Amino acid sequence: MILRPYSASYKCGRDLVAHGCPLDFLERLPRNSPAHQKRLYVREVGGYAESRIFDRGAGAIGWIIAIVIGTDLSPGIVIDDWCVHPPFPAQIIWDYDPRDVIPVRDHPAYERLFKSRLPAVLNERRLLTRGHPVAGLLAGLAQEPFKPNVLGQTIHACFVVTDDTGLTVKKQISLAVDGRPGQYQAAARGSKTASAEKGVVFQK
Repeated sequence: MILRPYSASYKCGRDLVAHGCPLDFLERLPRNSPAHQKRLYVREVGGYAESRIFDRGAGAIGWIIAIVIGTDLSPGIVIDDWCVHPPFPAQIIWDYDPRDVIPVRDHPAYERLFKSRLPAVLNERRLLTRGHPVAGLLAGLAQEPFKPNVLGQTIHACFVVTDDTGLTVKKQISLAVDGRPGQYQAAARGSKTASAEKGVVFQK
């Protein structure tokens, strides 16, 4: 009998979740068993580097999505397309440097993610390989007034990603709403936009 400790740990983790014991690290456990392997998966970064929206003043809202994307397949995969469905109607331009969107006071919390392969994997079809999940930030700006009714709340967006075989994964993203005034670097405008869409099915 061949023991597969990593597969067993993931199976036990799934059993614990099924019985009402949430595990934040479940998706980080190695999945050696073919039954548990995923062609494409997405999870939130977590910790201090959380996904957030910022009131930048002057009729502008900053958006930060902190995610990890990976694959369990040994040949690797290529990402063909992605988008973000915001929690309320908004025209968001996503092609920004995260350092220009995040308030300067919060840069230390995100610093380890500033230099990431995520933009290259999502936008330049760079290979995503097994055992090397990529963590990073998507940064966007929307030129519209901040909505005070969501101040201090946690709201949800949906990140949607499709690989070159047509497989689509949808992941619910929790966004903390930050209305504190802050100092920002000058932002250079990009080109990728996303608009709200109803009826999105979230990945569990």
